[in-house]
Amino acid sequence: NFRLEPSAEVNNNWHVKARIDAFMNPSKDETSDLTVKRVWAQGDYKNFGVKLGKFAPIDDDTIFDTEFSGAEVAFGNQLTFTLGAGRWSGFDTDTWKTSDSTANYQYAGLGYEIGKFTTGVDYHHLGLENLQYPDGSQTKVKDDANIWLFKAAYDFDGTSGLNGFYAQNTSAEDQAKSGSIEYTYKGADEENAGTWGAWLAYRYLGTYATPSSTYDAVQTGEKAWEIGFDYAPFKNVIGTVRYADGKTIATDKDANTLFGQVDFLF
Repeated sequence: NFRLEPSAEVNNNWHVKARIDAFMNPSKDETSDLTVKRVWAQGDYKNFGVKLGKFAPIDDDTIFDTEFSGAEVAFGNQLTFTLGAGRWSGFDTDTWKTSDSTANYQYAGLGYEIGKFTTGVDYHHLGLENLQYPDGSQTKVKDDANIWLFKAAYDFDGTSGLNGFYAQNTSAEDQAKSGSIEYTYKGADEENAGTWGAWLAYRYLGTYATPSSTYDAVQTGEKAWEIGFDYAPFKNVIGTVRYADGKTIATDKDANTLFGQVDFLF
């Protein structure tokens, strides 16, 4: 995976940013063309910010590892309020069965930070035609998804911390909930060779409360314990290993994943 993130300065407040991806499959000696995954204009002012284009929404570290096309405005500093709206096509059509290819998408988030503690409450709405929600032996058809999310994090001493979230899709009845609780210790720093970190987490990712999983070892529709480790052997090089031991939520089958990656940052 080759990823570039260019940024161009317009003036003191505005920048144009992008993310460009390419992929290589060494087992087949195949490469992809460069693809512009994200591109947006961003304006940053005191206690106010705006984004226009294609970019990541809020909660891209919990339930929305994707991008959408639209606009976002954010207000505040210690207490923040964020609003976003646009169109989104990043859902998995194998699990989110719908006759619509792209959803109308809106979100709102309220966040608060005081000292070592941060918290927030967010809301995501997806407007989709004929979205099928399995419920036991029945299938209920609705036209939207309404996902509420509560999150919190606490930094104990600059070395260890605890973070978690709980999300629920109030339009669904089956696999309508997601959550994660994670303890972290230290963390690899790209600027300092020899630094390392580790974490232990439990994750439950209901299909209809997690449109796009942000966790490489635990996927949507799975529940699992995860243990991870990262290490910086050289400056700007970080290796990461994750192992998840769990089950699928729907069928209770084993779902065990070992994931590893090496990042070269430049």
